[in-house]
Order: sequence, then C-alpha cells, then structure tokens
Amino acid sequence: MTFFIGKFVKWFSIVAIVTEISVVAANSLEMVETTGRAIFQTEAEKDKARILALEEALYLAALSGGAKIDGYSSITTNSAISDNFVIRPASNIVDYTIIDESAAQEHYSVTIIAAVGSVESKGCMYNSIVNLTSFMPKILISSKVPAWFQVEAKRVYTGLMEKFQENSNINLINAESEPLDIHKLNSTKDQFDYTSLTVGRTRVEVGNYALFTQIEIKNKKSFKQDLIEAETDFVVLELDSKIFEGENYAPIFTQTDTINIPIRTQGVSRIINILSTPSKDSIRAEIDSFIPGHIDNIVKTLSCQPLTAKLNVEGDRLKIKLGGNHGLKKSSIAIAEGDITPWTLLRVTELGPNYTFLETLDSKKDLRKMNGLKIKFLEEM
Repeated sequence: MTFFIGKFVKWFSIVAIVTEISVVAANSLEMVETTGRAIFQTEAEKDKARILALEEALYLAALSGGAKIDGYSSITTNSAISDNFVIRPASNIVDYTIIDESAAQEHYSVTIIAAVGSVESKGCMYNSIVNLTSFMPKILISSKVPAWFQVEAKRVYTGLMEKFQENSNINLINAESEPLDIHKLNSTKDQFDYTSLTVGRTRVEVGNYALFTQIEIKNKKSFKQDLIEAETDFVVLELDSKIFEGENYAPIFTQTDTINIPIRTQGVSRIINILSTPSKDSIRAEIDSFIPGHIDNIVKTLSCQPLTAKLNVEGDRLKIKLGGNHGLKKSSIAIAEGDITPWTLLRVTELGPNYTFLETLDSKKDLRKMNGLKIKFLEEM
C-alpha cells in the first residue's frame, strides 16, 4: 500500500504540537478484500489471535481508503529531538463479512470483504423519479384586493400543477378534489371505511410524497415621499407548499415564496396615477415568472431526500415496498443501523416496480432481528 505524504511542518517545542495531514480522502463507498494475521503459541491463545487477526484485517480495509498522519516532535531526556508519526485510517468501515479464516502452525489468518467509505451520498442523486400527490389546495384572498384576483388564485394553482407535470423528475398524481386530512388517513382502516369502500380514498404509499398548497393573496400599502408624495397599493402573493412523506404523512419541509406586485399608485397627479398603474396582463406575467422558481426549489429539495423504507421479513428474504417506480436499480445499495458494526449494508437481489428484495453483506446475520428496521438508500455501488 502506498501513501502520499504531503509537506510536513515540524515544530520544535518542549510541548508536542500535532499536525494532521490527510493523505487520501475517502469520498465513496467501495468493497475491499483484506487479510489480517496474528501469531499464537498455545491453544489458549488461539481465540485472542483470531480477534487480533480480524482487527488487523479491518484496519487494513480502513487504510485502503486513505490515511491520516499525525506528526509531532518531542524532546527526550538527553535533549535530543525526535520525530514521531501515528498513522490512522481516513475511512470508515460501514460493514464487513468474514469470507475465510484458518489457523496454520502458529499463525491465524482472517480474510474479510468490507464496505469502506462514507454512508452519506454526494450531491442530490437519490431519487430519479419523485411520485407526488397533490391534495386540495387552500386559497385565502383578502377582501381588500381587486375582485379579479379570485380567478387569478385558481389560475396560479393550475400553473403550479402544469409546471410540476412538465418536470421529468416528477410523477404528479392529482387529488385536488380531496382534502389532506392526515389524522383521518392515519386512523382510518380502508376495509372498514364507507368512503374508502364506495368512492375510494387517495393514499400516499411509502417512498412517495404528499403536497398541500396554500395560496394567500393580500394587500399592502407603501407611502413614498420624494419629489412627489405617493401611496402605492401592492398585492402580496404567498405560495406555501408543504411536503409530507407517505405512508405516515410525516412533514418533510415547507417551501414558502412571496412576491409583492404594485397594482396602483395614488399621488397628487391623476395622469401619473394612470400611467403608473400596471395592466392585468403585466401583473399576470409577473406572477407567471414567479412560479417556476417555486417549483424548482421544491424539486431540488425533493431530489435530495434519501429513499427510506421499512424492512419486512418474508420467509428467508428481506423485502421493502419500493422498487423501480421509485428510482431504485439493481445496483442500488442501502444501509441500516447494525448491532455489531455501525451499519449493515444491503444489496438488491430482485427488483420489481413497487417492491425490492435485498440481502445483507454478511449472509450469517439473523434476519429476524432486522424485521421492521428502517433503511436508507445511498448512491449506486
């Protein structure tokens, strides 16, 4: 193994000063195979040698992603200056499994395959497809704004939905005739509910998202006194989009954007008042230019949400209710909190449109202990 050691600055001091140099940064998750060895002289020492060999294999695996070197100078009793180096792994062991171990004469060997690196994905590439269900919006309009804004509010909502549909990363499900009643959705069992049995009730499945939009239009006045005294009436349009995660409808984030649109100026000059009053078309154009930014912010945030799911044991296999329709691929990997290792790594073995079967890196794990665990998908291996 080769290490590239950067320039090391040495400090001469009675007090040791530590300088840390990152040699190679671990910036992805990779699989490595390493072998650790330890010496034993008696049968009683064999178990300890096995542990030491495993520790060495794990250490070598961590070093494969780079190393950090702590350097410091110290003064010995005879006033001689000595340089000291401590090598530490720069990578984390996410998960590992032992693939071979043996004891030959006085040596114990352990060979492992380990997932090394970071469990955090780089960038926002988790979801290639976002399934978004839009429920009935809430529209609030002040009586102090022009009456034609009643129609404008509905046009704004229609424009929002059209922009979502134009986005290739969004699969929009329109449920605008149904209110988003989270309490009822969480407390109602469809097989015993009259509405669910007769007309149906829209639900958001695990891995998908619910959207509740609130559009509020109100007025604001601004007084200005430069050369000419004037009072300007503004219409304040506030878009408030709340995103919830299915199937329990936990709130994920809220995107709020506001625009102030001048609609009328009242000053001492009637001619100036008329000339400075914008037309309905120009006001609509300003509103239309405001919508795409709101949509882009929502899509970007949704695209950065990691896919999560709950593990279910079916026979001798692990299954989740996510699949290709949610952007998963055969090369996708997931992690769950482990009991011995910090994380347990899972790989896709079978991929369906709305389901996935997975396996653990360590085939000896007790799957019953993983039933109900929450997993998170990372970048592809």
